[in-house]
Amino acid sequence: MGNHSLKLVLLGDLNQARPPVEGENVNGTLNARRPIQGYGTISAVLPEAFSTYHSLQLKLEHRAARSLNLLNSFTWAKAIDNASQVLEEPNGSSGTPQDVHNIANDKAISGYNVPLLNSTSAVWTLPFGRGKAMGRDLPRALDAAVGGWQLSAINTMRSGRTVNIRYNTSGPTPVTAGLATFIGGVNLRPNLLGDPMAPEDQRSINNYFDRANIVNPPATQPFGNAGRNLVRGYPYYQLNLGIQKKIALPFRDQLALHLRAEAFNLLNKTNFGAPKWGSRKRVVWDDPIGVCGAAVAVRGAGDVLGEKPGARRQAADQCAVT
Repeated sequence: MGNHSLKLVLLGDLNQARPPVEGENVNGTLNARRPIQGYGTISAVLPEAFSTYHSLQLKLEHRAARSLNLLNSFTWAKAIDNASQVLEEPNGSSGTPQDVHNIANDKAISGYNVPLLNSTSAVWTLPFGRGKAMGRDLPRALDAAVGGWQLSAINTMRSGRTVNIRYNTSGPTPVTAGLATFIGGVNLRPNLLGDPMAPEDQRSINNYFDRANIVNPPATQPFGNAGRNLVRGYPYYQLNLGIQKKIALPFRDQLALHLRAEAFNLLNKTNFGAPKWGSRKRVVWDDPIGVCGAAVAVRGAGDVLGEKPGARRQAADQCAVT
């Protein structure tokens, strides 16, 4: 299964300046370096974005009479684009190119890309109670307590979310004014000296990136060599379990008492969201459904959009995700 979309919109500064050369004042010469003289920022909606999606989707379904219903859905996919939806910015991937004069350079794995996703759901009616394989002749009173129970479970596993590493400058960037991305502000990416991820045997939420390999480029070469969305967070695993029973009430055939208990994240697996650069040159972890935080220093990193100014995040050993 797949799709291909063309002429999607992205935002950019149509009058984006060239990078400064050695000796030029970065902020003082900004307008002088713009291609259309006499004008400052020209925020434009450009039909230059695209997206491509390909996937293999498999479904296994098994239904056993009166006892077990099993459904497993598996997706192996790849999504590629050159911009994300404006205002959404999944984990730093925005709807603006780094260099409006070289939009093709932003072609990369999409911020929405989830390579592997597997979901298994099952409903099992326990074979115990009146009319079942076991306890067929149970007294009604005993059957009301121990018969007719049903178990249900949903297990979800997916790849971690992508992260777009970027840096901010204080005030204007070397090529445009300090605009918000929804009006064409740029997201500049850093230089990579090697693998941005810490070695797998050393990787943790306190040491997720190899910070020595991520550095800010000079103002004269503001467009770093890092590609979009080249880092991925931890994968996600969660098992939810439910148990329920329906008890028919003897005085009305259409009335019944339903008992149900549910356990979410039964195995108590901690699922961290995607990491992102934070203010005060830190790496912070963000999870939309829980609490999560780790703070580490980053070599040459700038502030990143997304964290509230002055926000404090707890260290990992003090975090809890429900």
